[in-house]
Amino acid sequence: MVKIKQFLRSILRSQGLDIVKISHKAGTEPALTEYITDHLFTIGQGNVPAYSVPVSDITWDNGFSLHPDGWNPYLQTAGEYLSGNVQRYEDSSLYSFYTAFTPESAGAYLSPDLSSSETLLKTPAHSYILPWSVISPEERLKTRQKQNREEEQLSSSLFRKSRKLSGINKMGPVSIDKGRLEFERITILVDSIKKQGYKRSFVMDAEAVALQHKGRIIYVISSGFHRSAVLAALGYSNIPLLFKPRLIVNMDLLLQGSAVRNAYWTKADVEIYLNYLFTEKGKDRARSMGLI
Repeated sequence: MVKIKQFLRSILRSQGLDIVKISHKAGTEPALTEYITDHLFTIGQGNVPAYSVPVSDITWDNGFSLHPDGWNPYLQTAGEYLSGNVQRYEDSSLYSFYTAFTPESAGAYLSPDLSSSETLLKTPAHSYILPWSVISPEERLKTRQKQNREEEQLSSSLFRKSRKLSGINKMGPVSIDKGRLEFERITILVDSIKKQGYKRSFVMDAEAVALQHKGRIIYVISSGFHRSAVLAALGYSNIPLLFKPRLIVNMDLLLQGSAVRNAYWTKADVEIYLNYLFTEKGKDRARSMGLI
């Protein structure tokens, strides 16, 4: 049974999808709401409607946003493929991104404004945790390595004979085969959604953390990076998201969180990070790396 499930997962992941537990009836679209309170206040887990979020308010944890005036490597690559200008990973913005963006520390990954943070300099880039994290950098690294290794092993025969991890998503350096796999996931999703539409009945919606600061709310993607970027590239103005955790996170909560209590983050760094995420759309950072 395990081998069958792994085989099915490998097929689905080659299409940018995954095996998930879903509570709605097969073939029916899960609930969706335009009201954030409906998502937050619905009792239970099985019937929670996803919240329809404007792409202009969606970002990655390092500031590369899906905003129409922003810059994001997956979104940019999907757009290049859609235009017909790029058919190979080596010619894409994704290749340029993975070549240029090779942070050594957590601070350098998260924001240029945190690249000299004494606290975040101690944590390697692959081990970074966010201010709302409840696990240690060491635990997060193991989880991140496992996730990437499973993606490589199940998605492509290129990696099945190798025990060495070929890179971590969303930062370089990565091997050429890892980059090609990422490019393939994006292009397959583009072709599939362009042809059939976004079939929410077959996949779990993307997940994000709802983050509030100075009167605004943005949504930091935590899963569904490829899907959300492709939907934005295809012109979707809103994307269904599930909040994990199902609440709105703010500065007060973060300063009481375990990341600050355990000294993985300082209070000053949390404020710097929030100010960065709420002002950076990705273009300035991309421009500083020569990607624009």
